[in-house]
Amino acid sequence: MTRKELERHGALLFGAAWKGRIASALDVNRKTVSRWIADDAVAPWAAEKIRALAHIAPPPGSSDMQDRDSACVHAIEPELTRLRDIAVSAGWHPAEVAAAILALTIDEIQAHVGSEETIKMLNQACGGALVEVIEKRSARS
Repeated sequence: MTRKELERHGALLFGAAWKGRIASALDVNRKTVSRWIADDAVAPWAAEKIRALAHIAPPPGSSDMQDRDSACVHAIEPELTRLRDIAVSAGWHPAEVAAAILALTIDEIQAHVGSEETIKMLNQACGGALVEVIEKRSARS
């Protein structure tokens, strides 16, 4: 990744004050980002992560959780679809891929908020009727 690409991605992802924010996202200090600019070369691992960030939009400025939840769904859906398509091309069934993503997601939520809150979050994501949603979706198939 060149300086020009770094500056373009940085401004696109984080706006005017992008150097500090991209340093934080990459877990490096601002001097490292400045060195990449001066050298006209970004470390390969960082370039890969920056390109990945460019595929997923950052959260909106809003602190409203409903806005953030919806924005997150829209931001990650294309990448999850791409990942699913890769797995299906490798021979996995779409339902197996979805179950694996769900299992990983549940594990991640539990690690951060515990089992009880995870159940509440999953129920809320299904409009307060987790079992009913599953039954309705099964009936449609």
